[in-house]
Formats: sequence, structure tokens, C-alpha cells
Amino acid sequence: MTALEYLKYRSIISKDSKDLIIDFDDDSEVSLVKLLDEYYEFKLKGRSKE
Repeated sequence: MTALEYLKYRSIISKDSKDLIIDFDDDSEVSLVKLLDEYYEFKLKGRSKE
């Protein structure tokens, strides 16, 4: 299951959406889908301290 599919499955984003953009106070924006994909890759490479 991809990050996008998971977010739709959990009803975090609507079924017809392609992403969710998070806005920060410093006017920067981050794609939640991209962030979750990057986190997944990070975990796969064993870089987590958990």
C-alpha cells in the first residue's frame, strides 16, 4: 500500500485527492505523501533509532 492509498484508506484525504500539503508558519509547504514515502525509505534502510 502506498502512502497515498493509506491516507485515502484512513480518510485523511478524500478519494479524489492526489496529495495533502502541510503549510508551516515560515510559509514553507511539505507534501504529506512525499514525507511519508521518505519516512518509509528511511525506515527500510535501518536508520531509525527505535
